Amino acid sequence: MQFFTGRLFVFGVVLSFALMASVTAGCSSRSSPPVPGVASATAANALAQVQQAIDAADGYTLDVQQTNFILPRWGGADSGEVQVSRHGASAKATLKRTGEQDATYAIFDVGTATYFQRSTCPQAFRISGDNVSVLAPYMLAGTVRIAHAANASVDGSAIRATLAGLGPVVIQVDLHTHRPMVITGRNGSGPVVWTFKQWGNVQVRAPSPVAGERGPGGIPC
Repeated sequence: MQFFTGRLFVFGVVLSFALMASVTAGCSSRSSPPVPGVASATAANALAQVQQAIDAADGYTLDVQQTNFILPRWGGADSGEVQVSRHGASAKATLKRTGEQDATYAIFDVGTATYFQRSTCPQAFRISGDNVSVLAPYMLAGTVRIAHAANASVDGSAIRATLAGLGPVVIQVDLHTHRPMVITGRNGSGPVVWTFKQWGNVQVRAPSPVAGERGPGGIPC
């Protein structure tokens, strides 16, 4: 009788441990469901997915909020709108020039040339020289700037990284499409916020008439 009771006690202990292990495993699987998209990817994979999504699009339109953001061969630019065509082949922007709040500037990157037109002028001008891409910082398509961003880490639907031309940023990503929704960073004058407000076909043509070549400084008319 004592032998039987001892065996029954051992069997009960083993069964209790088995039940506890099963319950613990079940709770663990329920409390940590797999998260789709960027949240379950490594940082490198997440950046690659975002770059591929941008490259696959027919273009995008950015709402840019910034102060004295330095553009190559241009200088400081404030807030406005930027449109970038498929693969970053061309771009157009309407921005305020830092220090000139009474007008806006339309800037056109077409082929190897860049043109600009002040809202108070009837004609446009070409910036001297070829391969002058004033809007290059906004051209994320057709490049590897997102894919090769440094110091990347993933936090849910956000990627923290260092982006060439902008510095440390947070990229908010749509988990279903892998497209970026908002890129936030800072420059020496304050926050920089680029919101992807529209995806789709973007066509950019050179302005007309073009009065000639000149630099962007000063009031052209």
